[in-house]
Amino acid sequence: MEQMIRTVLQAKGVQAPDEDYSVLVTQWQSILSLQQQASKAQLKAFDIALCHRVKETTK
Repeated sequence: MEQMIRTVLQAKGVQAPDEDYSVLVTQWQSILSLQQQASKAQLKAFDIALCHRVKETTK
């Protein structure tokens, strides 16, 4: 999965430090899990959006 994330980010011109990829993999897996749960739910006419905000850190 990490290689797929690297490929997607590189295709979009996004650079990330190597140490961030383990966090990105965890986040991606969480999003996929939410997607699977949402697709199983019978939401009918409800419109739901998911927005991810990157936590700002100071170094």
